[in-house]
Amino acid sequence: MIKKPFVSPKVVAPKAPIAPAAPVAVVAPRNGTERQPATIDYPQDAERVFAGNYTIRISATGAGEAQVSVDGGEWQGCREAAGYFWYDWAPVAGRHKLEVRVRSGKGRWKKGESRSCDVSGS
Repeated sequence: MIKKPFVSPKVVAPKAPIAPAAPVAVVAPRNGTERQPATIDYPQDAERVFAGNYTIRISATGAGEAQVSVDGGEWQGCREAAGYFWYDWAPVAGRHKLEVRVRSGKGRWKKGESRSCDVSGS
């Protein structure tokens, strides 16, 4: 009978127990501002765009609906695609103020960020 050589089993040190993570505290920003329910990604603040056609992009996590107002005018509905809200705008030359608002899950409108931009003639 052929004896097999003795191989000692691999010894693995026991893992230390993992302590549960401490709860994360929600802290308000130090400058007193609250997180905006919606932000205008493009155009960026004080950005110069060209007259003609421009698509405004809005980030609004968890919002069901978004609207844009240009220069204090009527609120215009935005379309949702690829995780953002979009508004197709036909800007004319001059300085413009853009505002955004979103509808929360409870059906209330919340104003988001406002932004200004300059539009150059084509």
